[in-house]
Amino acid sequence: MAPSIWIGLPNTTGAVVIIIYGIISVVTGLDSLGIVVHQTGLAIAGRSAILRCDYRPPPSTPAGLVYWDSDTRGNFISGKSNSSITNIIQPQKYRMWFVGASNAVLEILNVDFDDEMSYTCLVITQGGSGGSDEFNLVVLVPPSGITVVGISPVNREVVVISGQPYTLTCTSGSSKPSASITWSKVDMNFDLQLRQSDQFNNASAMDARTVITWRNATFTPNLAHDRKRLQCSASHQALSSQITTRVILRVMALPREMSLKDADSDNTLTGNLEVDDGDTMNFECSVLEASPAATLAWTIGQPPGLGETVDAVSMVTIRGERLMDTISRIQLNISSELHHNQLLTCEATIRIGSAVRKVSRSVTLQVHGPPNEVTIAGANDLMEGTSSRITCTVADAFPEPKVIWDIDGQDVTGMTNKEASETTRGRFTVVSTLRLDAVRADNRKVAMCSAIHIGFKSGVSHVTNATITLNVRYCPLNISATCPVVRDGGSAIVTCGQVTSNPATVVSIIEEGMTVLRTRTMVDYRDVTSLIHGVTTEVIYDRYFTKDQGPRDFQCCTVPSTLCPDEICQSCIVDIQYPPEVFPVPEGLLREVKEGESINLTCCADANPTPKGMITWHSEGLRNVTCSPEGHSQSAYMMRQSTGHVCSVLTFAPVTAGDAGIHKCVANNGFDTSFSASFELQVAFPPCTSTDEGSILENEGNEATLYCDVISNPPSEVTWYFNDEPIDMSSSRYRGSESGSGGIDSRQISVEMEIKAISASLDAGNYTCVANNLLGIDASVVELIIATIPDRPTELQAPRNSIRETSLLVTWKPGYNGGRRQTFRLAYCLVDSVTSCPELSNLQNSSFTFVVDTLKPFTLYTIRVWSENEVGQSEHISMTNSTKPLSPSDLGFEISYSPSQGVVIMQFVGGSTMEGAIPNDLCIQVEVNLGQDWVTREGCLNVGVVKTVQRDLLAGQLRGISCGRGLCSVPSMVVVQNNQEIPWIIIIIIASAIGGVILLVIIILLCRCMCRKRKRSKETIRTLSKIVTSDTVPQSPSSCYQPLAFSMPPKPTSPPPTLPPDRLNAQGNTDDDDYEDFTYAIPDQPRDRAFMHNDSSMNVPFAETEDADVFDDGYIPMATFKKPSMQGRPPKPLPKPTETYDTIKGQIYENLRI
Repeated sequence: MAPSIWIGLPNTTGAVVIIIYGIISVVTGLDSLGIVVHQTGLAIAGRSAILRCDYRPPPSTPAGLVYWDSDTRGNFISGKSNSSITNIIQPQKYRMWFVGASNAVLEILNVDFDDEMSYTCLVITQGGSGGSDEFNLVVLVPPSGITVVGISPVNREVVVISGQPYTLTCTSGSSKPSASITWSKVDMNFDLQLRQSDQFNNASAMDARTVITWRNATFTPNLAHDRKRLQCSASHQALSSQITTRVILRVMALPREMSLKDADSDNTLTGNLEVDDGDTMNFECSVLEASPAATLAWTIGQPPGLGETVDAVSMVTIRGERLMDTISRIQLNISSELHHNQLLTCEATIRIGSAVRKVSRSVTLQVHGPPNEVTIAGANDLMEGTSSRITCTVADAFPEPKVIWDIDGQDVTGMTNKEASETTRGRFTVVSTLRLDAVRADNRKVAMCSAIHIGFKSGVSHVTNATITLNVRYCPLNISATCPVVRDGGSAIVTCGQVTSNPATVVSIIEEGMTVLRTRTMVDYRDVTSLIHGVTTEVIYDRYFTKDQGPRDFQCCTVPSTLCPDEICQSCIVDIQYPPEVFPVPEGLLREVKEGESINLTCCADANPTPKGMITWHSEGLRNVTCSPEGHSQSAYMMRQSTGHVCSVLTFAPVTAGDAGIHKCVANNGFDTSFSASFELQVAFPPCTSTDEGSILENEGNEATLYCDVISNPPSEVTWYFNDEPIDMSSSRYRGSESGSGGIDSRQISVEMEIKAISASLDAGNYTCVANNLLGIDASVVELIIATIPDRPTELQAPRNSIRETSLLVTWKPGYNGGRRQTFRLAYCLVDSVTSCPELSNLQNSSFTFVVDTLKPFTLYTIRVWSENEVGQSEHISMTNSTKPLSPSDLGFEISYSPSQGVVIMQFVGGSTMEGAIPNDLCIQVEVNLGQDWVTREGCLNVGVVKTVQRDLLAGQLRGISCGRGLCSVPSMVVVQNNQEIPWIIIIIIASAIGGVILLVIIILLCRCMCRKRKRSKETIRTLSKIVTSDTVPQSPSSCYQPLAFSMPPKPTSPPPTLPPDRLNAQGNTDDDDYEDFTYAIPDQPRDRAFMHNDSSMNVPFAETEDADVFDDGYIPMATFKKPSMQGRPPKPLPKPTETYDTIKGQIYENLRI
C-alpha cells in the first residue's frame, strides 16, 4: 500500500480507518511491531511528564503514522516518523517528537490530577500493519513543607518545664501519597528520651485526593536539655531529598522557694503588718533556684499584682547547674491615705520568649496615721453677747485621735464635747463641738481645732488642725467726710467713709441741709491688722460743680437701725477750680520788623489753679528760608501781676525771616481745653530762590517746563538766563508765568518757564533763575537734558551649545539707551517665508537673553532684534540660524545591527510626519565607541541599504545620530539583532520572492484540480501530493532557507540524537539523586523537520519552536535556533502573505492534516 494513502484523509475519516484497521489487526494478529509505552522519570504535579513509545517496524515497511490516545481526550496528537507533527489538539498542553525511526516521545506539560488516566500509543506502518500499547499515568504531589504546631516561625523555640512531660506535633503539607515523618535529635550528647507516636493521615480540605500527615513526639526535659535541638523530617518519593524543620528546646525551672521579708528585721511577712504613716520601710523579696532568673515586680493595692507599681532594685546570683537566685528590695514611704489596708505584693515572673510563669507573695499593711482632713463649721453667724455652737470634724484617722481647741492661741478644749465612729476602711471619724459667748473683740479672731495622733513605733505626736475666722456682728464707732477738688463745670465725688461695723451700716450725705438721695454705697472688709476687725462702709456722691456756685458744705451721717440706734456725723467743703482766661497786652496783635531787629510779645491769663509753666508759646506758618541765618533766637519768661493774673513774655533777639508768621500764647492749668491769643509777626528780608530738581530730562520735540520758587518780603522781580545769557521772554518759543497768594503768603511765588519744541542742539544746557528786591538778590540753576532714540543692539548670536530641536537661546549687547529706559523687540521668521513673523516686544532682563521656543526641528530662521524707548525705535540687527535635527528614532527610523555580520541597516517604522523622507542636507550616521570616545562612521545611512561597521559590538557601543548644518541631534539606540546573521529586511525580501514562486505553483495546481471534478478523494490527494513533490522551489546549495517539503524524507543515516545529559536517559537513571525535573528542553530536531530556519550552522544543541499564534495565523512557520546560554530577542514574524495565498495554503494544509 502506498504511504500517501493515509495522508490526505480528514481527521474523522482517518480515525475510522484506524479503528477498523485496529480490529483487523487484532483478529489477524498483525500486532507485530512490539510496541511498548513506558514513562521517563516521575509524573509530578506542576511539571512535565514524558511517555516514550518504542516500536520495531519491519525493515521493508517502515512505520508511517503514530497516534496518541487517552481516556477522555481521544486522539489528541499524531504525526509521521521523522517528519512533522500534523495534528495537535492542545499545543499548549502536549508536545510530540520522534527519536530515530522507532521511538515517539510524548511530553505532557504542567501535569495535574486531570492528566491521571490511561494513554495509548497506536502505530500504523506504510505496509498496512499496526499495533498499540497503553500506559496508566499516576500523578504525584510532594508535600509543600512541614511545620511544628505551636512553634514561632521566627526563633523556632519551644518553652518546656524541667521535669514535666511535653508533646510536640509535626505536620506535613498536602501530598500524594502520604509523606513519611520522623522525629530525631540533632545535637551531640543529647540524652533526651524521645517517644514517637504512630503516623496519622487526614484528607486535605483543599483537595481530597491529597492527605495531610502528622506525628507526635513526647519527652520529659531537664535543665541540661536547654537549647538542644529536635528535628522533624519528611520524605516522599516525589522529593529528591528530605525536607526538615528544627525546634530549639528552652527549658524553664520553677523556683524552689519564694519569701517576702522586712529587710530591716529579716522577719518573714505574712498576713498583716502594722506600720506608721510616714515611716520608710525596706522590704526584701527572694526567689531561690529558678531558671532562667526570675524577674521580680512589686505592686501595692487590690487585687494582688494589679495595683500601683513600686520601683525596686534587683540582684541575680548564680547557684550552679543553671539555677539562679533573684533578690529584690524596695523602699516604701508609708502613707495612711494610700497604703492603709492595702496589699503589698511581690510577683516573680520567669520568662523564656513569650512563655511566662508567675509566683507571688503578699502582706496587708495596717497604717497608723493622722486624719485625712479636719474641718470646722458654724462660726459665720455669731452675735455679740449671744452663746453660739462651732463644730469640728476629724475624718479618717487610725487609731482614734485626741481633739483640742484654741481661739487666737487660748485653749478652750474644756468648753467642748466629742463623738467618735469607725469607717468601713477601719479608720475613725471624730466630731467635737465648742460652745462660745461671742463679743466684739472676737470678730475676725481665728478658732483652731487640732487632732493629735501618737505614732505606733516612735510614740511621737502628730497634729492635724483646721482654722476658721469668727464673724461677730456689732455697731460703728465713727465716720469720715471727704470733699474733692473739682474743676469748673466738671463732675466730682463727695465720700463718706471709715464706718466700721458688722454688718455694714447705712450712711447718708447732706448738702446744704438737704439729704442727697442719689448716692452709691460700697462695702469692704477692714484689713486684718486693724484694731477692730469689721466691715467698712463707704458712700459716694457724684455731681457737677461750677465756680459761680461758690463753696459747697457737705455732711456725712450714719442712719440709725435696730442693731445700731445711735447717729454719727462729719462735715467737709468742696474746692472748685476753673480754666484760664487769656488776654493780650495793649500793644496790639500785628507787628512789623526787619530781619536782624528785636521784638517782645506779651500775654496774661486768669485761672485756678495757676501751676508753674501754665502759659506756653506756639508758632504757625513759619518757613524754613534757606538763605536766612540758621535757627531762631527766642526766649520766654513768666511773671505774676498784683491782680493775681499770670503773664508770659516772648522775646525775639534778633528776628530772622523764618520767624515771620503767627505766634500763639496758650494757657493750660490742667483742663482738657486750653485758651490762647495770637500775634502776627511780619519780617522784611531779601529774596531766596530754589528749584525742585537739579536737572530735568525731556524727550526731543516735546515741551519742557522749568520751575523756580522765590520767597522774599517785599516781593522780588525774577529773570531767566540760559548759559549765563538773559532769555528773551518775548520770543514765541518761551512762555513765563508766576503764581502766589495774598497776606503774609505774598512773600512766596512760584515762577515757571515753558520751552516749546525743544532741540538737543539748541536747548540743552543750564538755566538760571535770578530774583532781586530792595533788600538783596539770589539765583538758582537747573539743567535741561534732552532724550534721543536708542542705539541699535550689537553682537546678536545664538550660542551653539544652547540650540535645541525646538528652541534657540538668543543673546545681544545693548547700545546707548538715549537717556530713557529702553526695551527690546524680537521677531523670528522662517527663511524665505512669505507669512508674517511672530514678534515679542517689551523684552528686558539683566543678561539680554531670550529663549525662542515652539520652533520646528532642523529649520532655518531669521532673527531680528530692535531697541526702543519713549522717543522711538532703533534700526534692527539680524542673523540666520537653524534648530537642531531630531534623532533618528524621533524621525521614525530604526537602525538595526547584526553583531555576527558587522552590518547595520535602517528602516522607516513610522511615527514621524517625514514619511521616511530625509532632507538633502541631513545625514543619519552611526557612531561606534571602542574605548572612551565616540567615533562617527563615514557615510550616511539610507533606508533599506546595508552598511558595514564592525563585528561583535555590544548594545552600548553603537548609537545613531542625525547631523546637518553643523548641528547634530541627541543620539538614539541601535537595535542589536542577537544571533541574527541576516537582517530581517533581507529575510523579508527573500521570503517574498520564494512566496511568489510558491503562490504561482499553487495557482497552477488549483486550476488543474478544478478541471478534475467528482474524482475520488484518494486519487485527488495522491495526484496533488505528486505535483507538490515535483514542483518544489529550487534552492542554491548555499542558501540558508529550506523549502516547504511535503514528501516523505529518506531514512536518516546518522544515529538519532540523545537526550541532554541533564535529563533522564531511556532507562530512567539520573546522575544526581537530588535532581528535580523542573523543565524539559526539546532535543535537537532533524534538519528535514523544520519548515524554515535561518541558521547556517546545523550543529545546534537546542531549538525554540515557533509561537503558537504565529503557527496558526497563516504565516510560514519558522524555528529560530540558539545556544542554551544566550537569551536572544525572538525573531520578528515574516510579512503576512496575501489573502489569496492564505486561502490556498490553508486548503492544502487541511488536506494534508491527519
